Amino acid sequence: MNSDETILVNKVAQSALITIKPEDFLPKETIKPFDIKQFLFRELLLKELDFRAAMKALDWK
Repeated sequence: MNSDETILVNKVAQSALITIKPEDFLPKETIKPFDIKQFLFRELLLKELDFRAAMKALDWK
């Protein structure tokens, strides 16, 4: 081995880091689409007070 060569050390593999898979955290239920367009002012702008009131009045079942 030349003095110019260095040994590479994988510090990530040696660390205490754990690997997680994002797909393990996906909800088990079916995700249903929800279009907020009908709740927007002129179907374009979100007025927060009106939007919050509409969300409270909506039957989420």
